[in-house]
Amino acid sequence: MNGLHGIIFTYERRGNLQELGSIRSSASIPFGGRFRAVDFALSGLVNAGATDVGIILHGHYQSLLDHLGTGKDWDLSRKRGGLRLLPPFNYKGEWGAMPYRGHIEALTAVRTYLEEIRQDYVVMMDGDLVANLPLSDVYENHLKSGADITVVCANDSFMTEDGT
Repeated sequence: MNGLHGIIFTYERRGNLQELGSIRSSASIPFGGRFRAVDFALSGLVNAGATDVGIILHGHYQSLLDHLGTGKDWDLSRKRGGLRLLPPFNYKGEWGAMPYRGHIEALTAVRTYLEEIRQDYVVMMDGDLVANLPLSDVYENHLKSGADITVVCANDSFMTEDGT
């Protein structure tokens, strides 16, 4: 264990996916045959050394549950830790129950899970990000920098030298 924990956020629906996201979460949209969008995040985390990953579910998640199973395909099927599927949630507002509006509310809903994290570092990412992120390098640079938080971001142009 290298002290790295992963949290993946899934969304019920993104507006720009139209029919693709009408019956499933955007993280479970098929990509290249048997793979799903969430596989990119899971593979990146496992390749970086994460042994514990929590997936925060939102809505239309049955397809995602069927795909993830016990996490065995990513070597995350363990008695302690491994892959944890965190139930969908909502909050009770002044006007009744409503779906969450962002990552902070999602994290608040799984606060007891967060309190049980054994690792010192947490990677948070979206489950519908289809990209090959070098998380090992990001993690190593974060440790060297001594920073409290490291954010990886890019514009939408894909016009970078190394393709990331």
